[in-house]
Amino acid sequence: MKIIRWAPGLVLMLSMAMLSCAPTRTWTSTPTVQVAENAYYSARFEPMMWGTNVTFFNAFRLTVTNKTATDLQIDWANTLYRVNGQPQSRFIWAGIGKENVNNPPPDFVSAGRDFSRIVVPLGMIAWKPLDSASTRAAFSAGPLLEGRNSVDLIISQGNQQVRERLTVDIRIK
Repeated sequence: MKIIRWAPGLVLMLSMAMLSCAPTRTWTSTPTVQVAENAYYSARFEPMMWGTNVTFFNAFRLTVTNKTATDLQIDWANTLYRVNGQPQSRFIWAGIGKENVNNPPPDFVSAGRDFSRIVVPLGMIAWKPLDSASTRAAFSAGPLLEGRNSVDLIISQGNQQVRERLTVDIRIK
């Protein structure tokens, strides 16, 4: 009878021991931050673990420094996420209005200033249920794919458009 009384506790302890021995996966990026520069701006593209208790890359921090005396415009509607050179989706971010998910509005980078945004590939998210009063898209960011992850960044100044592809190689060990 004593064995039966202790059996659930023993099963729980063995289960916890087995789970604690499970291998952890390590996410790495080479380089850790990709930088591109041209006459108009410098850009930094960095994978990150965004959110509470996240243990995998699920977003990117994109930082643009305007090197000119005129405002720049980030064209999110045409900026693309690529994996191994193949187009995957656009990017979205926390706080984007649900009416703008399929046609995200541009961001402006003031002359001589920095702009930074955490972005998530649209194809790597899971939508959270919305109540009828909500005007903001709610989502959870899933893991980024292993391989060459790129942003095809499109920035305009007046009628001049500049494209830069920034790529990091994400590996999971």
